[in-house]
Amino acid sequence: MALVSALVRQSYDIFYATCLAAYIHGAAADIIANNNGQRALLASDLIVPLQQLLNGKMCNPSQ
Repeated sequence: MALVSALVRQSYDIFYATCLAAYIHGAAADIIANNNGQRALLASDLIVPLQQLLNGKMCNPSQ
């Protein structure tokens, strides 16, 4: 929910922000699962991949 709120505050449409947040969370979980396995995956494990995805793969909402 925090990621959706942050995207909406950056002028993203609510539907687009929700879809993008779901995709980014899934991609971050895939990165962790591929590197460390799925067992004992913690929400805190997603922080670094989320930062990397947000900083490197965000698109401009006007595009």
